[in-house]
Amino acid sequence: AKKNQSGGAKKNQSGANSKLIASSQSTKRPKTVIPAFETDRQRELIDLLRSHGVDKHVELPQIAVMGDTSSGKSSVLTALSGIQFPSSDKLCTRCPTQLQLKQGDTFRASVHIQRYGGSRNVVAKKQNLSDLDEVTETIKEMTRIITEDLPDGTISEDAIVIKAEGPNLPNLTLIDLPGIVRTVGDGEDASIIPRIQALVERYLEQERTIILAVVPANVDMHNTEILQAAKEADPEGHRTISVLTKLDLVDKGAEESVIELLENRMKKLTLGYHAVRCRGQHDLNSGVSIEDGIEKESEYFETHNDWSRVDKALVGTMNLKEKLSHLLEGHIERSLPLVQKEVRSELGRCRAELEEMGPPLDTSTERRSLCEKSLRALEQSL
Repeated sequence: AKKNQSGGAKKNQSGANSKLIASSQSTKRPKTVIPAFETDRQRELIDLLRSHGVDKHVELPQIAVMGDTSSGKSSVLTALSGIQFPSSDKLCTRCPTQLQLKQGDTFRASVHIQRYGGSRNVVAKKQNLSDLDEVTETIKEMTRIITEDLPDGTISEDAIVIKAEGPNLPNLTLIDLPGIVRTVGDGEDASIIPRIQALVERYLEQERTIILAVVPANVDMHNTEILQAAKEADPEGHRTISVLTKLDLVDKGAEESVIELLENRMKKLTLGYHAVRCRGQHDLNSGVSIEDGIEKESEYFETHNDWSRVDKALVGTMNLKEKLSHLLEGHIERSLPLVQKEVRSELGRCRAELEEMGPPLDTSTERRSLCEKSLRALEQSL
């Protein structure tokens, strides 16, 4: 299966990447689109395949969120989903999170743990959550369940799966990976650093993974670890989009270099860059809600001396929701025929292996008969 991922997927995906380029520069829908219900069904099919562990054998089209622990990644996810992620919880860096969002009339959510390994083992599931604070507390609870038995320095492959629908949610699925760790505190196991890097690299290398690299705008972009890693895995930048955070912390005089990035004039990416301004610690301490934070963000980009000069399609959480939704829709639509082909191929290989094992031994009589036959064959060979 690993050979199938690294060989067949890369060979077939080059054509899909070229199509990805053509539709990546605008958040507007193309003139000819498949019905919305069909794109939802396709996305839900990919989510279903992932829940059954198919992604271990066949690369699935997905958007994976990556960045340093201090990049503002949790704040971006909070703004996109309306769910407050426990960004200050150290445990949240030790397992992936699947965020499955869907438009709906009223808010409701469920949270569960999906065991890694291809089994259908869903544990600690909580359904019919209608309170956002309850969702946040459930995420913390699931994180503790996953990590309580893990030795220090260990990363869990088990995922926290959050399914939510509501009137302000996009039709979007994101895979959030543990934040990249540069240093550890006193008494902490430094082996967690390469373990997280290995997990991130596994997603980076998959040709059907769109890399959503979250980067603070107040750092030197040339030395940003996640952009460097994305460049190695995706040299042409065909499947990398970067989200810039913390624009309010950019040094005075450095704004022009950030604008050059946003306008894709520097460190060019096919899918480009996008800027958001999420709630900071002061906003959180002051009780600024997620909705109010998005309103403040809109005002910020409208009135700021420098950012107001940037194309409005390149800034803001609401535009990012639309951009990512359309990007994933098109990516799944292009990739699905190849996924279906590879799934059929893997099923055919498994069936051939089963046939080589002989007929199933469903009853004790059949098992006894085979045992006796084997014993006779052994006696004759002696």
